[in-house]
Amino acid sequence: MGVAVRSKIKLSANELITNADIAMFEAKRLGRGRVIFYQADMHQILVHKQDIEDELADAISNQQLSLYLQPIHENKVLKGFEALSR
Repeated sequence: MGVAVRSKIKLSANELITNADIAMFEAKRLGRGRVIFYQADMHQILVHKQDIEDELADAISNQQLSLYLQPIHENKVLKGFEALSR
């Protein structure tokens, strides 16, 4: 459950609902049965995360990423590969 409390700063009903939603997403991320109160840094973290997702989507659509396969050895025997993207 996400909770947003109206403080001394005037917030519109939409802003209050948005803040509660952000807290709810954080509660879901942490696991069932959690109650999380909205904190201002939650919004900044969410915006940063969205920026990274947007940049990654752009890089994929513009074919700006390269795939490298790194071999994984165990006792000098090839066991598989680790995929790296740059």
